[in-house]
Amino acid sequence: MPYPDTNLNYDPIEPRIGGESLSQISLSLICRYKGKELPPSNFFFEKACSIFESKRRIILKMEELDPGRGWLLDGARVIKAQNGKDFSLSRLNAILNSLENEGRNSSYFHSLVSKKARS
Repeated sequence: MPYPDTNLNYDPIEPRIGGESLSQISLSLICRYKGKELPPSNFFFEKACSIFESKRRIILKMEELDPGRGWLLDGARVIKAQNGKDFSLSRLNAILNSLENEGRNSSYFHSLVSKKARS
C-alpha cells in the first residue's frame, strides 16, 4: 500500500499510483474468473495489493530513472502485458530487480520507455 508521504495523490479510500487504483486491479483479477469457481474473496484483495505494491515500486523507480515523463500520473497502464492484463508477480519482481540492478541499461527500462512514448 502506498504511504501518505510519497505524495502520489494519496487517498486513503482509493489508493492510486500511475493512474491506476487498487480496486481496478482487483476487478481485473475477478474478471479473469468469469465462469469459473471463485476463490475466497480475500484472495483477490491480497493479490491486488501485491500487484499494486509491485507496480508502485516500479513506477517510483521509472520516475527516478526517467524524470519528467509522467510516470506518477499514468505509468501504470504501460506496466501490463500486450493483451492488457497485469503481469504476474514474478514478472513484476523481475522488472523491478532489473531496473534496480541495471538502471537505464535494463531492457525493461527501454521497453517501458518505448511503450510510454507510444501511449
